[in-house]
This record gives sequence, structure tokens and C-alpha cells, in this order.
Amino acid sequence: MLNPNFIKRPYHAQCLQWDGTNTDAVLAMLTSAESNAELKGNKCIMIRYGTGITTLYHGDYVVKGENNKVKCYPPEVFNIKYQPFAGAPSL
Repeated sequence: MLNPNFIKRPYHAQCLQWDGTNTDAVLAMLTSAESNAELKGNKCIMIRYGTGITTLYHGDYVVKGENNKVKCYPPEVFNIKYQPFAGAPSL
């Protein structure tokens, strides 16, 4: 019997919001995720990973997941997708 109802499993991730003062921490997170990041005059960070390129702006979040993949979200999207979880394992 087919059950068409599913719920997405919990996804543990490390998240960091770039505010312009924590550039070194953001770049370290991106480097550990095997991404190629380039700071563009402290206004944005260009991120190359796999076959994609994205741009991180002040206030955006960097998310590194269990699979070591990086995603970037503006705050309004991040706040819908993620919430703090104190019991999460270290990645």
C-alpha cells in the first residue's frame, strides 16, 4: 500500500549569519566545507561549490549541513527553514 504522506527528517546544520564583522569565521566555515569563497570588498562573498555560484550579503546565513554541503539564505528564508536546536550533534 502506498503512503503519500511524508515529513522531512530533521536536518542538523551549522549556521552562521554574516554581519561584516565575522568575515574570518564565515570564510573558515566555507573552507571547511570545501567551497571556494572570495571576499568582494567586504560587501559580498562569492561562493563557488560543485557546479554552482552564489553570493552572500551582510545579514545572510551560511548553512553547512551533515553532508558538508553549503547553502546560503537571506534571513527571511532562513527563519522559515531553520530553528535553534540545543541537542544537535557537532558536525
